[in-house]
Amino acid sequence: MAVGNIGNMLQHYVALTVAKHVADECAHPNAPVEYIDCYSMAPWETITGKQPQGFVGLVRGFENKSSRGDFVSSVFLNAWNSHYGEDVIPTHPNDREYPNTAVLLTVAFPHQRWNMRLHENDLTEAGKQAKLKQWLHDQKLATGEVNGDWQMSRQIVKAPVSHDSPVIVMLDPFRIVPDGSENANKPGYLKSGLLRMLMGEHALKICCDKIVSEKPLVVLLLSYSDVNPLIPDRIVRNQFSSGWHIQNVRSGPWKLRGIDSYHQCWVVSRNLKFSESMDLQSAWDSWSQVKAEEANG
Repeated sequence: MAVGNIGNMLQHYVALTVAKHVADECAHPNAPVEYIDCYSMAPWETITGKQPQGFVGLVRGFENKSSRGDFVSSVFLNAWNSHYGEDVIPTHPNDREYPNTAVLLTVAFPHQRWNMRLHENDLTEAGKQAKLKQWLHDQKLATGEVNGDWQMSRQIVKAPVSHDSPVIVMLDPFRIVPDGSENANKPGYLKSGLLRMLMGEHALKICCDKIVSEKPLVVLLLSYSDVNPLIPDRIVRNQFSSGWHIQNVRSGPWKLRGIDSYHQCWVVSRNLKFSESMDLQSAWDSWSQVKAEEANG
């Protein structure tokens, strides 16, 4: 769901930054990158939450950033220009439709082939899965399949990731929670047991002992509005306990019903040189800084 806040920007700043380095390090246009998304959204969604937290100021600054060569800003502007075509792009950022990660990847890397496993269950709005299928059908260099609930998907269950291609997995539920949480079984929450299942031998086989691939394997996990940010951080680090490089990037604190909360992203990787050398938190802090008067504009 596109809520029009800084959490959306955190997700896609990190995703595009990581994907650029995957492409620069090892991808080849004729060899597809495998992209797996468990919460895909529709290709374009109306912004519903409108809780900017700096989102509006950031988007208003994209033209200036892009003119100075900023990659992420340029991708967003190119995506909106393509989406609206001859129509006028809405002036206010919250009036624009928001692209999902798959759209941004195809815009960012127009000559790269993709093998996509996309999932959308239509719980938040009917028809999103159909839009996603049509979008994928219309792509020239992105092929793959769209399924509903990822927990029952044939693209997840007993469907290991490729050892012959770079792999990017996107997991952006609303929040990552312990199995015993009161929200553990609610739609949109990812409990630790489901994360173990997804990464295990009966699904993607990402956390099995024998990983022979020398290609980059990256898992991007998001958890939004965490009032206890160390809890999901502990879940992620316990899941990827050895042999992985992990970076945690936070945005906040932001007020959630008067309590400080944080949006969080984890970049969990193997065989990706960039993730071992770049301080993503510092890069995000610098990129996302906006003037105070623009933050809620």
